[in-house]
Amino acid sequence: MKLSRRKSSRLREGNHTRPRRAKSWRDLMEVDYDDRSPLDRQRVRRERFWRGFKWVAVLALIGGAIHGGRLLFNHHVLENPTYQLAELLVETDGYLPQSHIVREAQLPDDANLLLLRLGAIKERIEQLPQVHTASVERELPGVLRITVSEYRPVAWLECESEIQNIVPFSSENGYLIDAEGHPFACRAVLRSFMRLPVLKVRDLASVKSGVRLTSPEVLSALELIALNEEILFKEQIEIKTVEPMGPYALLATYRNDAEVLFGTDDVGEQLKDFSGVLKFAASHGLQIQTLDLMVKENHPVTFFNDPERLPSPEPLPESSLTGPPSSTSGDGRPDPVDPAPQPRAGGIVAGETSPAGFSPGDSSDASTPASAAVVPAPEFPIKPPASADVSEILGSLY
Repeated sequence: MKLSRRKSSRLREGNHTRPRRAKSWRDLMEVDYDDRSPLDRQRVRRERFWRGFKWVAVLALIGGAIHGGRLLFNHHVLENPTYQLAELLVETDGYLPQSHIVREAQLPDDANLLLLRLGAIKERIEQLPQVHTASVERELPGVLRITVSEYRPVAWLECESEIQNIVPFSSENGYLIDAEGHPFACRAVLRSFMRLPVLKVRDLASVKSGVRLTSPEVLSALELIALNEEILFKEQIEIKTVEPMGPYALLATYRNDAEVLFGTDDVGEQLKDFSGVLKFAASHGLQIQTLDLMVKENHPVTFFNDPERLPSPEPLPESSLTGPPSSTSGDGRPDPVDPAPQPRAGGIVAGETSPAGFSPGDSSDASTPASAAVVPAPEFPIKPPASADVSEILGSLY
């Protein structure tokens, strides 16, 4: 009864732990007995001590060697004035000033060549918009060489849309572009940039410095600009603006106000035809106004000074042919007449000798003196129509 009461009381108190299990008879029979003598146990303890001491000594020697080597390296190398930065060489193939490159490199005044992180310096320089690649090299004992390769601009970008607002000839939101299609922001407008052509693009999704534009219209326009300088080098005619008119046409406006329509295929052959037309126009004193080179044959062309488009000269009054009217002054003597000859449109000048074969008596006006006879104007030597056939022009040249 007493045992049952104790068990019930434990259950009521929440003590659910079971009593410790007694060891088995096998565990009770095991005895930890060291049969070694005290001398053997002392010898084992001595061996363990010396083994640990050896490891501590070895580690101490290694640590001391490392620390001593570091001190020697700092004294003879890092703190050696021989390896201090004594000369900085900056080379670039573009227009970027060397002061900008040095500022972006962020070199300390007392820099040690062996402590400089060349990779970080290279990354900082390549952050400049017009830098293509950069290299940084040590030349011991005290020379640091920085070589920069820049993007070479061939044109300005212009795009005024809802997404982009790129304006040429501006250092705030202006972009230049190289021959391969890499745009880069313009930080400073140099004088040499003012003669670059303008590439007008109606829509550009995104423009980032160094990210190549892959639009076929842009690449075709850049090819036209590059070939124009190569093929029309002798003609010394420069492109002012280039505007893609679609996937197959480019409208180029030159600095002499000539507007030429190119196709995107065989741009080199079209420029050769343009060179032939320029030679013809120069030999006949004409100036091209419009020219369509997209057509394979019979390119339409117009000229600014086309003779048939010039206004016909108005006839001068008859009094101008016979000279100024004579008048008398107050004393009864005639006023002197201006001896300067009076020109007449399309004929000879009054006061000049009549051409051979012309007789004053042949004139219908008997009152007209021989010195003021009118001769019909000679025909203009060239009368191309308003839209001439360029195939005939090129045929006469080649």
